Amino acid sequence: MKNKKGFSLVELLAVFVILAIIMVIAIPQVYKYINKGKQEYYVSLEKEISQAAANYLEDYRALLPREIGHVSEIDIVELVQYKYIDTIKDEKGNACSGKVIAEKVKKDSYEYYACLNCGSYYVSKDKNCSKSINDNIYADSADYTIVTDQTEYVVNQFDTFTSDIPNAQVFKNGELILSGLEGQPHKVDTSNIGQKQIVYYYHGVTHKVNVIIKDNTPPSAVSVNLTKVKDKKKYNGKWYSGDILATFKATDFSGKGISGSGIDYYEVSDDGITFTPITGNKQKLTVEGEYTKYVRAVDKNGNISEAVAYTVKIDKTPPTCTWSGESTEWINTAPRLINLHVMMIIL
Repeated sequence: MKNKKGFSLVELLAVFVILAIIMVIAIPQVYKYINKGKQEYYVSLEKEISQAAANYLEDYRALLPREIGHVSEIDIVELVQYKYIDTIKDEKGNACSGKVIAEKVKKDSYEYYACLNCGSYYVSKDKNCSKSINDNIYADSADYTIVTDQTEYVVNQFDTFTSDIPNAQVFKNGELILSGLEGQPHKVDTSNIGQKQIVYYYHGVTHKVNVIIKDNTPPSAVSVNLTKVKDKKKYNGKWYSGDILATFKATDFSGKGISGSGIDYYEVSDDGITFTPITGNKQKLTVEGEYTKYVRAVDKNGNISEAVAYTVKIDKTPPTCTWSGESTEWINTAPRLINLHVMMIIL
């Protein structure tokens, strides 16, 4: 048998030293490559939002700065809202905020500076991000005024609303010089409820019109779940000797994947005509008899769903026995019936 030798202490120490040297050299390089990858990721995001802003301002040229050295600001939220870009997310999947600065550097030439804010993970360091639309100077801006028929409009969800409706007019020193000024965006996205804005720009003057989008779509038909209060089992529609709990549920979506104002409350009725609001989405039925109830849902904008009917049968009263005649004794007739049956078989 041959003798087997292990590693000597010196050899083991030599291996540990070599591994330590490799780690000292390799780990910083690994972190360097990781950080470089992260940096490249955020730089690519900046390029992406800059291009999106350029495309946006190509479609809405009225938003471009008019004078050389002047800037416009485009919020990332606006680019996402009008589908020029998807939501910008940091390395952990959280949404980033920020804007793009568009500067007019010479005639018909513009530069775009991405100003990205991803919290502790990344913040753009471009010094141009300090520029602001408030720094734009027009010598005669005070001479101009923008006027619209109204500064606030209430419209129904999915209705068409464009910047032409407020009828924006431009006055210079009190004299009308332009009618039908186009605002941005020209067409308001009314698929989601809430408040949007149309902004009008002219020679350094800004005027805003609020557009409030209301939900005008009724909620879905109410689904009714009936359960027995005693054991919480599903009520099968037959006669039952206890209380029954009705649980209601409805949804309020204006379209596929588009939310409405939300369910506000439910209303119940005994005749399908007169409805009474209830607190919450449950109703306990305790009255005996066979009867039909009705329920409907109301959303936060007052839209009402169609009424849904459901029927219950409740009988809590035990059966009673009555007797007549002089005898007070119970008579068991079962044997007589059996004997008669036997006699019939024999015959």
